[in-house]
Amino acid sequence: SRGLGDVYKRQIIEYGLGYPVEYYTTEKAVDGIVATTGCTVGKGSLHLTHCGMKEGRLWFMFVKDGGDYAGKCVYITVDKNELKTWLEQEALATNKETVRRDFMALPANNNTVFPKTMTPEGPPVEDLNYEYLISDAGKARWGNLYGGYARLDASGDEFSVITISNIWAMDNPKAGDVFAVSQMHDHICPGMTAGKFLAAYMYKNLPLGQDEEYHIVSCPQYCKDDYFAWMVHTTPGTKTLTSTTLSSADQQKLNAVGAGNVAGVFIRWNTNTKTGNALVLLFDFGAVATDAGVSTNDFKDYSTYKWWVSRLKCAVAMMQYLDTPERYVSAYGSTYNIDETTFKKLKEAGNNPYVVLGIITP
Repeated sequence: SRGLGDVYKRQIIEYGLGYPVEYYTTEKAVDGIVATTGCTVGKGSLHLTHCGMKEGRLWFMFVKDGGDYAGKCVYITVDKNELKTWLEQEALATNKETVRRDFMALPANNNTVFPKTMTPEGPPVEDLNYEYLISDAGKARWGNLYGGYARLDASGDEFSVITISNIWAMDNPKAGDVFAVSQMHDHICPGMTAGKFLAAYMYKNLPLGQDEEYHIVSCPQYCKDDYFAWMVHTTPGTKTLTSTTLSSADQQKLNAVGAGNVAGVFIRWNTNTKTGNALVLLFDFGAVATDAGVSTNDFKDYSTYKWWVSRLKCAVAMMQYLDTPERYVSAYGSTYNIDETTFKKLKEAGNNPYVVLGIITP
């Protein structure tokens, strides 16, 4: 609790979940956090951020609720090689309790298990409050989040904890699904949140009936696809999500016909009649940027703070309109009635879905 105070409304613990050491999983660490702090997923105070199995990182972030946004935090990473030594000792020991007691006897503020993020005084305290981060002082402190400006452990977790913590602290009950998807997506950004708006528009305009299911041809592919996989349950494995790129030439053709912001083809498919209805949906990132008071050009400025500040501002601004998908989403043309042949062509590798529907030429 160093630097965080003794009394606060609630606390979130973000937790890098994966295989920090080969063959050793991290479920017991979750149990330890719950038992020690009382924070749980059900209470909305424990967030499990998944990492790739081969990334080999295990980290913990303790964040104070700062009111409207996140407050101060401490970030702790684990040395996987040192942890592996202890795990192997425990696995081989006849008296495992002795090993556990020795491990727990290590000084909490200065030991080899947490060497990078611990000092004799404890872990450093950082301020994650949204209003501070977008201020001149916050921008100067965090820079572009890379190199010398990586205030945590230079592992790339800075953007994750900045965005997840502040969206969490906003306490918007309509953002629960966005918060959930961030477990897999690793952060909250306008691209992933766009998936929620697009899905909401689809639900509203293509409601399912008997024997019907959703299929999405996502083109171009970007962060929204993780939302579709996690919350709509359209996935590549179930053959209900196809994600593909656009060539620059095809993008120019789409721009010319007023479909430059195209996000994909959203299909309501009847598995019995083998017919369906489809909408080509557009997502207006320019409108998001206007609401957030930033320029879309800022998204690509990775040399300064602009790339992450613009995304953070957009993510926060979008939280105000979660029940109004039409603010950013619109349909190109009318509803397309599709037969089985067209349905298959839309999903086949190598086919441009907008060529299949006749929106642009090959």
